[in-house]
Amino acid sequence: ELLLDAQFEALNLGSTNLQNELLRFLNKQCRHHSVKIMDFKAPHVVSEGNMTIRTYQFVLEGSFTDILKIAYGLETKGNFGGLAHMSFEKQKDPRQSKNYLMAMLHVQQIE
Repeated sequence: ELLLDAQFEALNLGSTNLQNELLRFLNKQCRHHSVKIMDFKAPHVVSEGNMTIRTYQFVLEGSFTDILKIAYGLETKGNFGGLAHMSFEKQKDPRQSKNYLMAMLHVQQIE
């Protein structure tokens, strides 16, 4: 994770790419709230006439409260669009007999 942050800083991408900015924001928030990014898919793009909808899908692992804090930050602190979908699923790690929470989030931006 630290290596990824160092690579982002070395590239100095600025705000040229919304996807990179979203990843940077998520990395920072996840470190702060002890949440892990488990999956981040390429954006799904739909164009209708002069309107384009980009949907960014990702999966987070962590506590319910911490995931909600990140979702709140996505909607209020960043200019990434709106939270279109959020679902939670409780998982069990059979090797460690431990439960954990996974959340799938979809952030939509309309252009």
